[in-house]
Amino acid sequence: LDVALVGSGAGETIIDAQNTGSPVSGMRILAGLSLIRGPIALPGTAYMRGVDVRNVVVGGSSGKAVEFLSDFRVSGCRFMDNNVLYTIYVSSSGSTDMTIINSLAANNAHSALTVYWCNPFRIINCTFANNDPEYGESMGQVYQQSSRVLVYNSIFKGGGINGGAEVHNCNNNDPSFRAEGYKDYQLGTASPCVDVADGFIAPKKDLLGYVRHDDPATVNAGIGRPLYADLGCFEADFTDVDSDGLPDRWEKENFGGLGYSGSMDPDNDGLSNQEEFVAHTDPTDDDTDKDGIGDGDELYGNGTHGDTDGYV
Repeated sequence: LDVALVGSGAGETIIDAQNTGSPVSGMRILAGLSLIRGPIALPGTAYMRGVDVRNVVVGGSSGKAVEFLSDFRVSGCRFMDNNVLYTIYVSSSGSTDMTIINSLAANNAHSALTVYWCNPFRIINCTFANNDPEYGESMGQVYQQSSRVLVYNSIFKGGGINGGAEVHNCNNNDPSFRAEGYKDYQLGTASPCVDVADGFIAPKKDLLGYVRHDDPATVNAGIGRPLYADLGCFEADFTDVDSDGLPDRWEKENFGGLGYSGSMDPDNDGLSNQEEFVAHTDPTDDDTDKDGIGDGDELYGNGTHGDTDGYV
């Protein structure tokens, strides 16, 4: 009997364990939720989809944010800002179906993924960025031992794979993210990762649920079908049909349509929508970080307020 914990979305269903222990022990299926400050141990066959794992802090030599000990499939998940020795730890000598797909691992204190005795272990259309390897750069963002690791259509920024892997069509140079300083790992307009992936391997949709998009400004250099899938977990789309300087996708995500121009300021915080897009602030909230200082004041103020949270 599978034991499932299914939320209504990572932004709506949030479980905060306050680093007092695992809030989801014994679960076999996790979907549509955020797990904050609490480790996860999944000893049996497991399935994770649309789960965010963030800010887990576990001390000692065996601290793990997520641990798998049998067959599993991780899809559309994010592992960010965890301060543990092992963010994703896999050890399973008898398993045959172990896959992480369409997922992001970024800004974790140590190696993002550690794999022992797995054959095979598949990484498909994932993004690994700015994870601090445990033993310096030689540890890699992914560390494997006695495993056969197959990697497809993935991005590695700040270290690669230690221990060897069969790597197919990946980027381990500068992927040119949209706004790395804001922990935004979507692809920027100059990214070499656009329209170059293996379309036979790439899932039909990205981490956010967007279908593959053929960028008209980029020559298709991918293989398979489609020829225009992107590397990593995010599919780029720079379409701006109303030519207002705002990507249509961003407008729809924030306003539900294309009714606002780049010069408008619907939240009356002193920033135009174009400025909000560049600054990564919320165009529908005049105080994105809820620190009592309006977004416009933070961006154009004299700096004496000492704001250090990174929004503007």
